[in-house]
Amino acid sequence: MWALLLKKLSNPELQRWLFLGLFILSVFFLAKSCSDNSQELAIANHNIVALHDTIHIVKTKNGQLESQKTAFIADNDRLKMLNKELSDELEKEKGNVKVIIKEGIKIKYDTIKVKYMEYEKIDDSTGKFIWAYKEQQPSLFTQIRGENIFQILDGEIKNPQTKITDLSFQLDLITGITEIDDYYKIFVRTKENNPNVSFNVDGSIVDEKFFTNEKRKWFIGPTIGIGISGPINSFKLYPTINWNIGISVGYKLWSF
Repeated sequence: MWALLLKKLSNPELQRWLFLGLFILSVFFLAKSCSDNSQELAIANHNIVALHDTIHIVKTKNGQLESQKTAFIADNDRLKMLNKELSDELEKEKGNVKVIIKEGIKIKYDTIKVKYMEYEKIDDSTGKFIWAYKEQQPSLFTQIRGENIFQILDGEIKNPQTKITDLSFQLDLITGITEIDDYYKIFVRTKENNPNVSFNVDGSIVDEKFFTNEKRKWFIGPTIGIGISGPINSFKLYPTINWNIGISVGYKLWSF
């Protein structure tokens, strides 16, 4: 069997085909290696920008004010070196997390005036004022209820206490990830502009393939290619190498 195999491999035409096949495989793996290295460099550069980025307030084309910050592109191993707090939060999650975002919200209020108040007597020396506050701002609803309890002794107010019995907020937020100038940025804003609400945001794209996969299938443009062709029969092989330059339209079935 080995003698027959060696005899077949000694065929010059077959050797030429084998050489061309090995050459094509070498080009394939070299291209794949270059592609992987290029992606690693792009991710590293993206994370350097994210590491030094700060919150930016920008106005969208619809006039909305939103806070933006460049996201990391990092799985948990990388994230441990880039942002320990995000990494700790990621470890608390179960399942295949694609994106993790941490948002801090600050709401600023001016002087609050109580809009409703009634008096209730508790005993001969103790009473309380029951009050409530409601306000609807753009994308923000606030409700506070409370009691001011006090005693009247010798004509003076003694032992005043304030008790908050209900404190609730409803804030409508819009958040997501957008691509701007080849960088992925986290954005967050109120549904309607509200200057009294500000944000602090950090996040990471955990699954790199979630955003780096190319979506375009059809393509058109100049091409440079190499191919192998020639008549093949049971007696002789005549492979030839052909170069071509031109413009083509194609559909990508897979990539590496």
